Amino acid sequence: MYFVGCTASFKNTEIAQSTAKILKASGTEFMLMPDEWCCGNTVFSVGMLDEARELAKRNIEEVKKSGAKTLLLSCAEGYRMWKVDYPKLLNISTDQLGFKVVHLVEFVDELMKAGKLK
Repeated sequence: MYFVGCTASFKNTEIAQSTAKILKASGTEFMLMPDEWCCGNTVFSVGMLDEARELAKRNIEEVKKSGAKTLLLSCAEGYRMWKVDYPKLLNISTDQLGFKVVHLVEFVDELMKAGKLK
């Protein structure tokens, strides 16, 4: 599942478009979250921890419902939220999310090493 995020959805849309092109070029099938909400970076950053916690719970549940085994992000803040801050907010380990969290740069590196992308 590709979590597009607020910036790539509304401000720098070329990020989302380029990510989709990379995924298609590598033959990687992907889906988007049907009703994507904010990752919560802004509310977390200003100390609104209850709101960030609720977003974390909701977003994690949506990924689990989809059956996705990997969550791909192209946003550094979103990646940190999912991989580091969500587990902290929920007092769990990253492994307990139930899916792998990967940044686009890591994913492209894997694709290149596997010869699926030049």
